[in-house]
Amino acid sequence: MALFAKKNDISFMRGINRELIHDIVQSEVDIYKLIIEQTQTNLYGESDNKSYYTPFRIASIIKPYDQSPAYTDFGPDYNQVVDFAFLRDDLKQYDVLIETGDIILWNELAFEVDHVIENNYLLTRNPETNKTISDEFGWNVSIICNCHVTRKNRSQLEQVRFGSNEK
Repeated sequence: MALFAKKNDISFMRGINRELIHDIVQSEVDIYKLIIEQTQTNLYGESDNKSYYTPFRIASIIKPYDQSPAYTDFGPDYNQVVDFAFLRDDLKQYDVLIETGDIILWNELAFEVDHVIENNYLLTRNPETNKTISDEFGWNVSIICNCHVTRKNRSQLEQVRFGSNEK
């Protein structure tokens, strides 16, 4: 029988993690969920017009990497990769699942989710598939999103062309 990662241990760790993320770090981001049903795609699965649900704000641990320069036909630009980590319990509270293509707004920049890592377990024990002990051991702690910076106008989060067509 396992000595650690019982319900009391998990409850203690959950409280420590919540206090750390919500009360000490206090970094919040806005998440825009992609509305797949309203997004028209072309033959290659690409879309020029994307639709998003109303954003919601959630606490996160943010790990930004250095910006790297990019030189394109349109002039100089930059790339940046950021990892966002969320407590799975917080996402369950919002009843949301973060997926590839969603947008995370942080530091006045929009980041598109490239990859979602969902296998961050306490003591490497997944309570849903733990065959050796029982389902009361282990905890699925967090979800980590690998993202890249994207333009707000490309994802239609910001209107860049406005005015009247009247002359």
